[in-house]
Amino acid sequence: HEGALNNDARGRASAFRLPAGRYAGETPLVAFGDITSAADRDFYKFTIPTDGNNDDVTDRSVTIRLQTAGASLLAPRLTVYD
Repeated sequence: HEGALNNDARGRASAFRLPAGRYAGETPLVAFGDITSAADRDFYKFTIPTDGNNDDVTDRSVTIRLQTAGASLLAPRLTVYD
């Protein structure tokens, strides 16, 4: 939810913050979006942390899931940019 800031474009994406300290993916992280009209779109950004040695492709892996079932009649669409 963007609040007073408008995150409807890639250049104004809301930052998705990871927990402080070393986070190794032990628990899922959740972000909630708020679509207010059929034309609304929300952008979020994040950086995937690594252990620093870049020796394993899993150092930079992430799973992203968009869910509307049980919360909305919205037909979801997700696009991931690098």
